[in-house]
Amino acid sequence: MAWNTTRADGEVLTAAIWNELTSAVSLRSTTINKTVTLYAGNSMIATSTYASLGQQLTTENNVNFIYGEFSTVAGERMQWGMQMDQGWNSSNLYATFNWTQKTSQAGTVVWSLSGYRLGDNSTMNTALAEVITSTDTFLGSSTCYAFHRSAETTEFVVTGSGNYITFDLQRKTTGTLSTSARLLNVELRGSYASTY
Repeated sequence: MAWNTTRADGEVLTAAIWNELTSAVSLRSTTINKTVTLYAGNSMIATSTYASLGQQLTTENNVNFIYGEFSTVAGERMQWGMQMDQGWNSSNLYATFNWTQKTSQAGTVVWSLSGYRLGDNSTMNTALAEVITSTDTFLGSSTCYAFHRSAETTEFVVTGSGNYITFDLQRKTTGTLSTSARLLNVELRGSYASTY
């Protein structure tokens, strides 16, 4: 369909003027960041050694937090399936873990995140590769400590192809915290291509 080259006052723009005007207009591509969140309460049901779901009610403000209870037993896990937007450019991801625990103990927890991307005709029964491990330190009772943005040097790539990603999160036994860790969510930040 041809563009309307007639001005509001009825005067017709010449082809030369129209071409000069439109030549200055072009599509610009940029990259924007988006965050998706893997909530403990939205996890899939793991078939073995799964971290149990629980609720933690705070007494001061009556907020009922849903968490995944990761004990010190090796291999306890939570799993998610995440459909990324079509604009996702299969770029590297950054992870932030939000968690707590109820005792007054201090110590470290080591999280291990594995994943695999699925596309059309992909094999679903594919082993998930570990993509990142992160160590976080718990300092006090009933306090949520997370990896801050300033520590987002934990950049990783999920193998496979496509925009559907399966994730598996485990707590490793190499941490020093000798009680359960309660995972609230995992934040994943990635880049998207945007054209305007």
